[in-house]
Parts: sequence; structure tokens; C-alpha cells
Amino acid sequence: EIVFLVDVEKNWKSVGWAFSTDTNYSRQVCHRWDEVKSFADTVGFPADAVILSTPSSLHKGLQSEVELQQLTQKYLDMFGEVTIETDMRAHLNTKRRGVIAQALDNLVSVIFSICPVCQAPGFTVTETEYGLPCEQCGTPTRLPKASHWSCQICHHHEVRPVAFAYSSPQYCDLCNP
Repeated sequence: EIVFLVDVEKNWKSVGWAFSTDTNYSRQVCHRWDEVKSFADTVGFPADAVILSTPSSLHKGLQSEVELQQLTQKYLDMFGEVTIETDMRAHLNTKRRGVIAQALDNLVSVIFSICPVCQAPGFTVTETEYGLPCEQCGTPTRLPKASHWSCQICHHHEVRPVAFAYSSPQYCDLCNP
């Protein structure tokens, strides 16, 4: 998830982000109510909404078991099957809202990172330099060796090396292919 803050008056913008593989995204074709109910329970319904569809209809944002059961029975009688899936729109999906909250926390930390020269908010990592050398053979690894920090207001730039001078050989493509 990515969130933005833009200050038009000061010509300043900041980005917060968070990544997660913890999702409840799923989809299933069902032929009976008990399959639909089992799917809904598995994905966190009714806190997380579901979408019910057929070849000729689409019902988004379902959070009522009564409504879900009525629609399911109607369409099973008509088509013999329904497709149910998680509604991944953020306002209807608690897992997405959790990741958005993490992105907002990241944005706040970026805002409170102050440029050491001009004191503007948003002094942040703009580039990562890879190639931390292997402790055993000296070959550059895929691990970061430095972060480039920049201010978008005064353009101050710093290169900050990582805390370690060398990488463990376990991360080296030569020593540990």
C-alpha cells in the first residue's frame, strides 16, 4: 500500500508505504450454500465483505449473512453455481486497512525525519546502494552497503553506510551459490 502527503504551498511531498503478503484474497465457485458459508467464514466474513457473482450479475460489499444466503439461493436456483470472492476494496477489508495503517505509520516517520541542513521534514532514503562485500572472499553481495538520504527542499544529500563492513558468506553468490 502507498500513501501520499502533498503540501502544495511549500511544494513538498512525502510517501509512506507498507508491504504485506498477509491477505485474505480468495475466490471460489460454489454449487451449494454450505460451500458459500464455509468460504465466507474462512475469509473473515462479515467483518470483511465478499462479492457474489454469476454470468449476469455482480453484488459487491456483501456483509449480511441473510442477504448473502438469499442471493446465493436465488442464483443457485437460476444458474446452478455462484462465484464468491473477497472484496478487496480497503473500506471493506480489514487486512488491507491494517496494511494502510502501517503505510501511514511509515509516512509519519518520514515526515518526522528532519533535514540536518534546512530542517525541512521528509529527509529520507532515496536510493539504496547494493554490493556489501563478502567477509570471506570480498565479492560484492546483493545486500545493501549504503543508503542515500536526500532533502527535496535544499537538495542536501548524505550517503550512510550500513552498520556492517562485510556480509556473512551465507549471502555470497560465490561462496554459497
